[in-house]
Amino acid sequence: MKNKTSVVIPAPEKTGIKVLAFDQGGIYIGVNYDATIQAFERLEAVNAASLYTQADQSRMVDDFECGKVSASVFYGYLRRNLAGIRTDVKDVDLFQAWNAMLTGVIPGILEFIQMLRSAGYITVVVSNADEIHQAGVVEQLEEAGVMHLFAKDSFDERYISHIFGYNKPYREMFERVTTDLQKKFPTQKIERNQILFIDDSEKHLVGRNEREGAQRVGWDTLYVASNLPVHEFQEKMLAKLASLAKTFRPKWN
Repeated sequence: MKNKTSVVIPAPEKTGIKVLAFDQGGIYIGVNYDATIQAFERLEAVNAASLYTQADQSRMVDDFECGKVSASVFYGYLRRNLAGIRTDVKDVDLFQAWNAMLTGVIPGILEFIQMLRSAGYITVVVSNADEIHQAGVVEQLEEAGVMHLFAKDSFDERYISHIFGYNKPYREMFERVTTDLQKKFPTQKIERNQILFIDDSEKHLVGRNEREGAQRVGWDTLYVASNLPVHEFQEKMLAKLASLAKTFRPKWN
């Protein structure tokens, strides 16, 4: 990452943004969704690709992401629906296969988010992560020696779906996060349009209908491609903040 002294971050009062909300997978944790399909195929499942596509929209996955069902129930769902999977497959094998998509911490991103927080922004995570995935994320953060950045240094709050009870792209997730931030930071008087959400999924930003998407509740948004190296991610973020600073007109009381 560039030397900290060379990075100029516009202050919140210049951009009109008070909260920077970051997705997790594809932002500071690398993702490769094909790796999970391949891992299930190594367990001899013959329909892994089609099941994974269906699972993206399934009620079971939604419920698991929102903490409504346990990991053991989800393992049962996988065993019932992965055709041909070996009968001797253990829970740990399913844990590893489901988490195969997590490819490790992307160097420098959390440190850059820490810089944004130090510049005066409230920084939060807004992530769809079930119990299994979040356990995998924590393992990778610890292995990379950056758990302290996730736990306290880079973020003011962490809205992880299986703990929070809501998931993206549904409006209720963004509504609940907004309300929680307003309660936890009352002196900031946060308005919806003062939250900038950064995600690698257009579905989460704009939604597919009126019930979905951060923009539907009034958040500003920034799409970034998955797994950007830190210098590209930094450039995208700084360009967005600079653009906001050019057009922002503060309200005078």
